[in-house]
This record gives sequence, C-alpha cells and structure tokens, in this order.
Amino acid sequence: MSDRRLSSTSRSRTGCSSCLSASRKCDETKPTCQRCTRLGFRCNYERPLRWKNAVLTGNVPSNVIISDRHEGGSPQWPREKSPARSNHGRDHNPPSVILQSIDDNQLIERFLTSGHLQFHWSNMWDNQFVKTYGSLCFTYPPVREAIVAFELLEQFGSSPVALARVSSALSIFQSRLRGSIETNNDILLAAGFLMCHVAMKAGYTWTGHLKSLLSIALAGQEPQPNIDRLAGLDMDIWLIGRCSGSLHVWSTMCSGRSGIDPNTNLPRTLLDLLASADSGADMFQRLEAWQPDATVAPTTLPSCTLEIWHAYRLAAQLWVAIPNLHPTQLQNTAHTRILDQLWQIVEGYWLRCRRASSENERQVIWPIVVASCLTEEDRKLEFAENVLSELFPNEAGFCPSNLKSLMQELWSRRRQGQYTSLDSLAREWKVELGIW
Repeated sequence: MSDRRLSSTSRSRTGCSSCLSASRKCDETKPTCQRCTRLGFRCNYERPLRWKNAVLTGNVPSNVIISDRHEGGSPQWPREKSPARSNHGRDHNPPSVILQSIDDNQLIERFLTSGHLQFHWSNMWDNQFVKTYGSLCFTYPPVREAIVAFELLEQFGSSPVALARVSSALSIFQSRLRGSIETNNDILLAAGFLMCHVAMKAGYTWTGHLKSLLSIALAGQEPQPNIDRLAGLDMDIWLIGRCSGSLHVWSTMCSGRSGIDPNTNLPRTLLDLLASADSGADMFQRLEAWQPDATVAPTTLPSCTLEIWHAYRLAAQLWVAIPNLHPTQLQNTAHTRILDQLWQIVEGYWLRCRRASSENERQVIWPIVVASCLTEEDRKLEFAENVLSELFPNEAGFCPSNLKSLMQELWSRRRQGQYTSLDSLAREWKVELGIW
C-alpha cells in the first residue's frame, strides 16, 4: 500500500477491492479496515484480485503463480436461448429468487450430508474428502467460502449469483496464500483441494494449481493422506483439456501399496497400473490380467463395486490402446471385444444403481465417457446422453464447462464427419475437466 496517508474523510478514486464492492470508504490510515480484517482481504489499493495474481508464501516456493481463467482469450460458444432448467421442483424460479431463502449454513449442511454424492469418484457411504471439512467449515473463511461456492455451482450452475460467490471464494483463498492473514497448511490444502473442484465447475483452468498444493502438502507433518488425495486429481488418464504438465504424483509418491484408496474408491493395485499408463508405459496386457486381491475383494463386497472396478480396467485398456478415443481407430477385434464388455458393464451398473441406492452413480462417468467416445451407435450414445442428463440436472444450458455440453458438441461434430477428439475439443474451449 502507498506510504501516503489520507484523512478518514477522504476517498480514494478506487479503494481496496472489498470496500469498493461494498461502496464504502476505505480508511488508509489503519492500515487495514475492519471489513477487510473480518473477511480476510488484504486492504490495499490495487485492481481486484484475480485467480492469476496469488503468489504462494511461507513454506512453499514464492515464485509459483496461480493461472488465470481462460488464459490466451475467452472461448466462443453459443449463448443460451433460455434459462437453464433442472429436474428439481423449485427450479422454476431464477437462482436470484431461490437464494433469498437459502443461507450459507444451509448450503454447508447440504455439503456435509450429501457432498459425497457430488464427486464423481466418491463412495456413497464413506468419503474422507467430505469428512475433512466437518471440523473446518464453520471456523475458517477460506473453507467456508469454498463450500458455499461449490454448492451454488452444483445447484444453480454457472449463474451470475453463483459466479459472484466463486469470485469471493477465490479472493479469500488468494489472500491466505499471499500471507496477509496467517493460515496453516492444513487449512490451505482443504480449501485448495475444494477450490480445484470449484474452478472446474466454473470453467476455470485449475490443474496448474496442483504443483502449488503439492508443495504445501510436502511441508506438512503427515503429508501422505494429502498427497494421495492430490494424486487422484493429477491423474491424466481421466483429465481432458489439461493445459499443465502432469506431476505423476501417484507413480512417484503413492505406488506399491495394497487396499482401497479412500479418495477414488479404487484398489491401489489398479491405480498403480493406471498411473503407469499415465506415464506412458504400455500397460495393456497387465490391465488385461488384473484382478482385485483378497484384501480388497471379500465375499461380502457388493458385486456392483467389483463391476465398476472392472469397468475402469477396461476403460483404461482402451485409453492405452487408442489415446485419441476415436471410433475410426477401433480396428482391432480385441479392442472391439473390450468395448462391448465395457458397455455391458456400465449399462448393467447404471440400471442397478437406479433400482437400489447402494453405490454412487457418478462412478460410472469416466467409463461411460470413454465408451461413448469410441461408439457411433445411436442407441448407446442416447443412453450415454441420458445418463449425463440425470447426473447433471442443472447443466441444461449450453456451457463449455459442462461435461454434457462438451459430449453433445463432440457427437454433433462427428455426425458431420469432423475428426475431433474429446481432449482437443476441451482445449479449443479452454476448459479442464476431471471426469473420474
């Protein structure tokens, strides 16, 4: 902040970002105004905080910069012709009307009770990722704001009211990264992991932040649980449109163990193979031979869990054999057999999930996306579109950060004879989506 001081009655032409948004004077003589202190903002005179302006401090490298949304220009896409609608009965009102009756505590309570259903990879009954926030959300502003922004995006999509709260969450998180208010590493990681999901839902680039989060995790007293969680976010095999280089966290820091990873709900031995494929190794035959060992496949384990594990195995084989995931490259009879098996599993899994809520339906997303990328049969593509419509009811409007919109555009272009891969389309739209 400038060394010159203004009287408490004078007004800067701009003011600090938080006071400016509240249309109030900012007292330069303090040096921080009460509102900035309460919200965790740095009270100074600069342009409003943006995602790219945050610089890590403390026990992490000071030269790591958080990247901005849509660097290099904004993507172009058709505007919505009508407001997005969902299957929820109350959504006949616009979000601005609905939000008048929803406070932050309601959104946080929804996240803590059903947040495990909002992550593609989570287990319905036991999700450590969501449990982490139970003791943090009511005490620490970065975590609280991240949860509220996540829930608003989940319920109302990329509406103006949701994106405004995303901006607030980013500003608070960045101020903690800058060191304007002391925050320990556990809080930064909890907020940072969730902000990756927030950024993904809002259409921001986010994988470049993983290196910063890894630096924070390595500085902790018990780093392995956080490294495991970050490794799932970093896995290239289920990321599309990635702009940053892979860190290969799982293969370098997490491999060689048994049991089930609580973050992805997948056996660690299977994740070892996925991570090796991620690093460029030809794991087709080893994936073909993979079976869950006795420690993770007791006789009491639901058969649908075993099925979804094999769906991930089959999808990984196709990803290894056909990296661009285009049906014109599906010429090997062995690959066709694997694709048929994959469709059989995902269709059966989805039907069982619809009849009995014993599993998280979203675990089917990555296998069904891989299968539908390699398929030209209208019936199966219609099935995949129906699944995505049910899993993402608030994504009725056309938006590039929506997986459903991305898949619809991919299918449309291919029907027109255009050779397009899902990853190249995501890069064209400048979005990074995790579809695990």
